[in-house]
Amino acid sequence: MSAEDVKRVEIPIFSIEEQRKVVSTLKCAQDLLKKREYANHLANKLIQAVFLKMFDDPLTNPRGWKLLTLKQTVTDIRPGFAYGKYSAEEGIPHLRPFNISKSGELYLGTMKFVPKEKASEEYKLQLGDVIFNNTNSRELVGKTALINKNFEATFSNHITRLRFDKEIVLPEYAGFLLNYFYHLGLFASMCKKWVNQAAVDTKQIQIIKLPVPPIELQNKFATIVDRLEELKEKQSILTQQIDGLFNSLMSEAYKGELV
Repeated sequence: MSAEDVKRVEIPIFSIEEQRKVVSTLKCAQDLLKKREYANHLANKLIQAVFLKMFDDPLTNPRGWKLLTLKQTVTDIRPGFAYGKYSAEEGIPHLRPFNISKSGELYLGTMKFVPKEKASEEYKLQLGDVIFNNTNSRELVGKTALINKNFEATFSNHITRLRFDKEIVLPEYAGFLLNYFYHLGLFASMCKKWVNQAAVDTKQIQIIKLPVPPIELQNKFATIVDRLEELKEKQSILTQQIDGLFNSLMSEAYKGELV
């Protein structure tokens, strides 16, 4: 489109009073979105505060909890598989590093898929699995998330699946603990440099030492996490509804239908 074409575009012009009403309505919707985002931020901060209150700093382990290597606490530790040819529309979700947020949450807004015949049972995820980003840029290696939703999915070779022995370590505790280590820079300091990327391999992960509090205390933390996740899920639904409302209002405003 040329400059002359742009000049010929007709734009509906309302009175100043009508413009003020449009701006006020859109601002209200935008303020609601910001409040929802802030509520999610507070929920994440609350989980961190509860974790530190219950367990103190796990890196220095001031309460003297028993230390076990990660290998001693899992029933299975497995890197995923590479699949470069993916379909954006069909197959089974194939989780990749971008599906793990820095805050330790699953992000399923963007998905890649693999054909069902490529998704063997040994690479299927289960509720309660913990996924660890083993290969990425140095500052992102170690992002960790708990699988807290029931859905069929596999995972890439840039992710290691950790399946914990729940009589020793609960996945809610382990997932948060590993992501806490990530934010402290523990995994960045362990990284091996590869071509354009950094990585922490399975042998390195296995020897990480984890403080293991009494299982009863871990259970209390897991209960709190579950309740907060339910709250965050409700907040997410509200955010989607408000986002849809905002987009609808924007569309009406551009069409001159809002007033």
